[in-house]
Amino acid sequence: MNKPSPLAARMLRAMIRYDAVLRIRQETYSRSEPYWLGSDDHEIATSLLDVKPKKRNVVAALKNGWVELYKTEELRWGGTQEFYRVTEAGRERIASLADDEFHPRPPEITHDQLKIFMLEWYKSQHPHFAYLPEIWLAGSQIDGYSVSLWHSRNFRTVAYEMKATRADFLAELREPEKRRSTIAISHQFFFVTPQKLASPSEIPDPCGLIEIDKAGRVHIVLDSPFRNVNPPDWSFVALLLKHAKRFYKGELDDAGHSKYRW
Repeated sequence: MNKPSPLAARMLRAMIRYDAVLRIRQETYSRSEPYWLGSDDHEIATSLLDVKPKKRNVVAALKNGWVELYKTEELRWGGTQEFYRVTEAGRERIASLADDEFHPRPPEITHDQLKIFMLEWYKSQHPHFAYLPEIWLAGSQIDGYSVSLWHSRNFRTVAYEMKATRADFLAELREPEKRRSTIAISHQFFFVTPQKLASPSEIPDPCGLIEIDKAGRVHIVLDSPFRNVNPPDWSFVALLLKHAKRFYKGELDDAGHSKYRW
């Protein structure tokens, strides 16, 4: 019998505990997050905001019969909304789990640590590059992006996707469209992981693989082939400069997060 991931287990447990429903919204004119837990009770609905279902968790719950569809509504602005509840099989599966199975094992190196180690590597080894952690492009997050500042190095651009857990890495491989826009604006693209999390044979073309050990040392395991790409447009240049300005003014930390919490 399949076992739910920790996040899927917490989603199902919350649905059982609060008698909540899983809503899947497919809007015609919106790209908002389509998965969330809901309740007619406002106080319960507010407490469920911290439980954020991911697509892979919802797919697993449907595939294994842990949730079932019980209602569909047409949205007046276009699209549909489906309502799912936990099945008896889902309740039995959650009841069989131990407490520690609701929480993921902490990674040896966190996602933010990977970004910080890459920043330090660029500072010490690649001073001719400008490196920026965590920039956003058309709704997609780029964990790291560097631009060579010398004409002799062809103004080379390199993008990095950090993966601290095996589950996140595998989920990324299943959705190649997520990195398509990033690959289109970078001469090279690398996955960055802790050591032995991924095998070079798993890395799809045209990506490369970088491993970081516990001491923060960077190892290029599989080089990414250099590709010619179109020059960036001014909107992307402005985005990079805006992010660089915030970073070097100290408004962002070394992992690229805002230091201000609203």
